Amino acid sequence: MEKPNKELLQAFIDWFMREYSNFGGKPIAERYEEAFDTFNNDFIDARYDAFQDGWKVQQAKVEELQNHATEIHKREIKLFEKTLILTHERDELQKRVDMALELCKKGGALSACLAMRVEQALKGEGCQ
Repeated sequence: MEKPNKELLQAFIDWFMREYSNFGGKPIAERYEEAFDTFNNDFIDARYDAFQDGWKVQQAKVEELQNHATEIHKREIKLFEKTLILTHERDELQKRVDMALELCKKGGALSACLAMRVEQALKGEGCQ
């Protein structure tokens, strides 16, 4: 016999002696079968309960991870929306700057010089 089977058998014998020390007039073989069935059912119930407990722990972890993923997804959506808004604002400002530069370039030599300086300043070049 392997060691785990010896331990299981010893556990059964101990349990049998504890539960069925008084045979109550029934034949020992009948009491033994009854005791083994009860022990086996108790053992199965204990394993099932352990399985259920483990399953509940795993379900709690899954729900926690799902909630965390949902929060991250919501944050990503908010950041994406903010990026869209900022990109739209930048594009609008770029259109205004381009229109102002066109008007300056059409206005003559002084306006063209001013337009070059404004354009350089906007690009981060030249004197500031």
